[in-house]
Amino acid sequence: MIVEALCATITTPPLFSPTKIGPYLMEQNYVGGGLGSNNPTRELLKEATSVFGKDRRVAQIISLGSGRPRALSLNTSTSTVGVNELLEDIMADCEVMAHELSTRLTRIHSYLRFNVDRGMENLSIKDWSALGEIEGHTKVYVENPHIAKDIEASLVCLKDRIGVSNLGEISM
Repeated sequence: MIVEALCATITTPPLFSPTKIGPYLMEQNYVGGGLGSNNPTRELLKEATSVFGKDRRVAQIISLGSGRPRALSLNTSTSTVGVNELLEDIMADCEVMAHELSTRLTRIHSYLRFNVDRGMENLSIKDWSALGEIEGHTKVYVENPHIAKDIEASLVCLKDRIGVSNLGEISM
């Protein structure tokens, strides 16, 4: 189920426990990709192509971001802490993959990336309890007329199961 997949992506020990997915006695534990795989879209496309074949029509690939990150840079101090924080930020960055996909799939309307563009850059995984602030930034983002239009178009494609592309066109 979608909710199980979403739960698995956010499991980050020790903050969130692994998610158990599957029928009783066959459950498997899943944890989020963590460092280096925070945007698993490439893996999704490979797996879907493997399971369904390259000719399978796709209505929509939706990538949900967690907000644009702050600009990555090493602060003026050259302390080990500063270098470690920069390396963690680089490994957790989802935007490289999102940019690569947006560039490569610019003419294919099956791919959409939704990602709050302002206000989330100073929040970290440890701020997960700041749901009011996250909701506020998200509400402002989805009220943008361009984003609202993309959401409506996406809903139509999903509802009507309009497959405008096939996996061979969009997979890597």
